[in-house]
Amino acid sequence: MSFGKKELQILAGVLILMGVLQYFYAGYGDFSSVFRRGGSKVSSCLKNSNFYCVRKIADNHIKKHPNDAIGYYYRGLADAGDWSYPSAVEYFSQAIEIDKNYRDAYFERAKALFILSDTQAALADLDVAISLDKYRPDFYELRAEYLLSVKRYKDALNDYERAAKLYRNVSNKIASQRVNKEAARIKEQYQL
Repeated sequence: MSFGKKELQILAGVLILMGVLQYFYAGYGDFSSVFRRGGSKVSSCLKNSNFYCVRKIADNHIKKHPNDAIGYYYRGLADAGDWSYPSAVEYFSQAIEIDKNYRDAYFERAKALFILSDTQAALADLDVAISLDKYRPDFYELRAEYLLSVKRYKDALNDYERAAKLYRNVSNKIASQRVNKEAARIKEQYQL
């Protein structure tokens, strides 16, 4: 399975947008409290994929609060949304430097690193994100996808099964079914 540059960019954009929307809609985060003011504006900007708006709010926040990781995180999301992955990696790294336990910054940086063809670094970031929050099914699902790309089929299968179980635990039956189908496909295709 080989992807061209254009296909990888499209996949990355879709994955990043899905991650942002899933994070918001699954209740893992509360965008309304992201920034002291403008939280609902950030939420609206993200829902509408208006990354210029997110970038502007994040830059203002960074200027006022240079030691607050959230501004760098949202700036990274804005850059990733505009396909500026090297810049996104830098902003996510700054967020992580400020807050070593910022699981979502590791998660989003992993996506950008994967698009930049640094799969090992992406997997390392996902390992950290999972160690910080063992109950996020999307972390396991993404790691499974990346493990498949490096032909670690058994590890990928384990992560898909874990993700399906966690999705069931948060009553997301559609995601659970989707991940279970992928796990069944891997079992059959690679005879695991």
